Amino acid sequence: MRFRKRLIGYFSLDLSNKPSARVKVYVAHPAITAEEMDRVFTLCPSHRPGDVVNFCQSMVKTTGAFTSKPLTSCLSFVQGSEQPTAMTLHLPISHYVENDQVTSERVSAFLRKQGLDHEAYDRSLAAVATRPLAQASGIQSYASYRRERGGLRFTAYLSPELFRKV
Repeated sequence: MRFRKRLIGYFSLDLSNKPSARVKVYVAHPAITAEEMDRVFTLCPSHRPGDVVNFCQSMVKTTGAFTSKPLTSCLSFVQGSEQPTAMTLHLPISHYVENDQVTSERVSAFLRKQGLDHEAYDRSLAAVATRPLAQASGIQSYASYRRERGGLRFTAYLSPELFRKV
């Protein structure tokens, strides 16, 4: 893998005395491709090769380079382990799709394919939307996934567009 500039965006700590308390490091990867990010994810024991490429292809129909807004990784560490116990990919989906209708269709298809609850996603999106989904992009700003023992965990970041000019 060739060296690329990476930017630490956030550093967070779980405020707990439990051994499961996490230290999380969020890293932006400017202009990275999904294939390169997939290699970064090999740092985590739960990663399956091809996950990042599949996720990006499913969500935005490209594998990069992601130049509009960078992909972000979140590495989670717990006491006693030098390796990340989990890694999350954050994809700024609203920067790579035509509108929220396209986002909705792609996310729902991905969730169905993974055996995840697409109906809860559809209801949540409908509850937040204050405009037709095909009108613009931005209600769903990010899509993220993390591989866990039981499979993939998906998160949709929904915005009520409170500050959107009408």
